[in-house]
Order: sequence, then structure tokens, then C-alpha cells
Amino acid sequence: MTIKNRFITPLVFYILFYIYFTLGPVLAYKLGFGVYSGIKVHFIDDAISVFVIAIIGMFISNVVKAQPKAILIGEESRSKWHVQLVLTALTVVLVFAYINLLLKIGGASKKSDILDRIGSFHYIVMYIAPLLVCIRLSIQRAFSKYDAAIFIGFVWYCLMIGERDFVLIIIPCILTYSLYRKINLSKLAILLIMCSVMFTALSLIRANLEGDTALDGLKAILSQGSNLMIVTNVLNWIEAGYFDFYYGVTYTDSLLSLLQLKQFESVGRLTLWFTEMYGANVRPGAYGFSIEAEAFMNFGYVGVFVFFFFIGSLFNIFWRRAIAGDSLALFVSVYSSYISIYAIRGDFNMMLKGVVYGVLAWFFFYSITYGRFIIRKINWKR
Repeated sequence: MTIKNRFITPLVFYILFYIYFTLGPVLAYKLGFGVYSGIKVHFIDDAISVFVIAIIGMFISNVVKAQPKAILIGEESRSKWHVQLVLTALTVVLVFAYINLLLKIGGASKKSDILDRIGSFHYIVMYIAPLLVCIRLSIQRAFSKYDAAIFIGFVWYCLMIGERDFVLIIIPCILTYSLYRKINLSKLAILLIMCSVMFTALSLIRANLEGDTALDGLKAILSQGSNLMIVTNVLNWIEAGYFDFYYGVTYTDSLLSLLQLKQFESVGRLTLWFTEMYGANVRPGAYGFSIEAEAFMNFGYVGVFVFFFFIGSLFNIFWRRAIAGDSLALFVSVYSSYISIYAIRGDFNMMLKGVVYGVLAWFFFYSITYGRFIIRKINWKR
């Protein structure tokens, strides 16, 4: 990694997206654009405190600068066709995705109607395709015309449905590229702004909304995160005495869910829990959740700081290993950057299962691609 790319890290991207999804709606409110329904206005200042504590925790986590003494790499002793295995798997997944979509879409145009018709296979595609892209990046560490074709195919599939989260897959690509090429920060900033505008446009399209003025467009861009709604409601319920702090119960539930022991869970998925608590007549889990709301409802403000300090520290540790050449650390870094940003509007369960199952898939493909793993010592003084 070149010295000019030192600001391009998974943690930096995570902080930027976190600020966008949490403080964006707050800024819209302060500018007089109002808030969307469901936000408890009286708790906005308290929610700001939660968001700021989370950001401070991530910034302070930069003090963690552990240098690895050894890294994990693969010794290539297989035929070259194994390297294309992930690309082949990606192709198969997308082909089945298009077949499923074309056979069942009918005359549906709204995203909710399309998802009702194509079923749960869509969510499998949206999970597996980014996972395979990140595995491919950690193995090949390069882009080819076949990768570009697959990427275009995935983007077009998402556009047909009105799915916007595919925009996030560009982050793992940028991170991998930054390890070997110098990146112009000004051009990168323009690219991220374009992604933000595209993200907003897709949101308006799938909701059949239109912005008549530039102010309407600015309001839409700033109001993409649902975290403010989730956090203000959680703060309201705690103050009203609807429930007390959970003291780690939801994190224990996430571990039980990971081990497929859901019968022992106390609360379950927080996306479903919130819908039940909120009492709205909507699809279960429609509002998502908020990663900092979960930290707060377990241990309060202290829990928020500790959780985000821990997450930031892990980002730093794995990225430094990736810079040193650790193949597993590179995968964890680029894939967790995607899944963690996605889980900002979700819960710890989503983040934990995504990363752990992703690592298991990486070991499967990587062990096929390479003959064996090698532990190589690192001399940082050279």
C-alpha cells in the first residue's frame, strides 16, 4: 500500500457511511426539512449523543496498531482452473437469479410486489454474490474483463428489482485496489458522492417518489438512514419503562442464532422485535434496526462506546494484516467492510453471521484454489 493511500481503510469507509446514515437525517431536521414519521422529536438530542459517542469510540480505536508477527498465505499448487472457481460460482448464481426473476416477475413493478413473487431466493443472491466477489478479490487480487461482466450483470439485476444496496459492493473493490495502486482522493470523493446520489435516486424510484426542487433532492439525500427513528423510539421506550437494559442478552441471542440454537433465544431478531414493539401494520422487519440502538439497549452509553471501539479495533487489526499480505485478513477486511456498513441499519446478529459464514466460505474456496496454507513470519524492521 502506498503512503498516499493511508486514509483509505475499512474503518474510514465505515465511519463515513455511519455518519451519513445517522447524522444525515439529523442535519435534515436541523436545516428545517422536518423528519419522517415515526421519529420521536423530543429524543433527537439524546440520539445525537448516542451517535457521537459511537463515532468517538471508532476514532479512539485508532490507537490500536498491532503489528502482526506472522501472516497466513496460500501456496499455489493447483491447476489454474481452480482460480476461476469463484467466478464460475458467481456466474451460476446470477444465471439462476435472472431465470427466477424472469419467470416470476410478471407485470409487477414495485419492489415489494417483485420480492413477494420471486421469494427468498433474492435474499440468497444478495448475500452470496457480494460474498463471492470478496472471496474472488482476496484470491485473485486483480480485475479482469470477466469480473467486469459479472459486476455489470449483478448491477443490472439489482436495478431491475429496485435494490439499492449493491452500491456498497464498490467499497471492497476500492480497498483491494488501494493496496497496489495509488488512488486520487479527490476522484474517490466524487465517486462516493455519485454513489450517494445513486443510492438516493434508487430509493425514490422504488418508493414512487419525486423531488420537484433541489431542496427536495437534498432532503432525500440526507434522509436515507432509519437509525434516527430506531434510536429515538428505543430511548423513548426505555424512559417510559417498557423494558429495562438487556445487559448483553441480545448479543447472547446472536451467538445462539449463529449456532442454530434459536429455541434458546430470549429476544430473537431485533428487526422483528422492533416491528412488534412499534405496532405498525407493516411487513415484519420492514424498518430494520440500528447497530448503536442495540448497544445502548444492552449497556447504555458505555455500551455504545465499548462496542464501537471494539469494532474499530478489529478493523485496524485485520487491515494491518491485509497490508502485510495476509490473505484471510484481506478477505475479512473487504467483506466485513461491506457487511458491516449494511448492518449499520441492522443488528449484531446480521454482522456476526455474515462475517463468520463468510470466513467458512472463504476457507472452502481458498483451500481448493491453493494446495496448502503457509504461516510466514513478518519482519517490520526491513
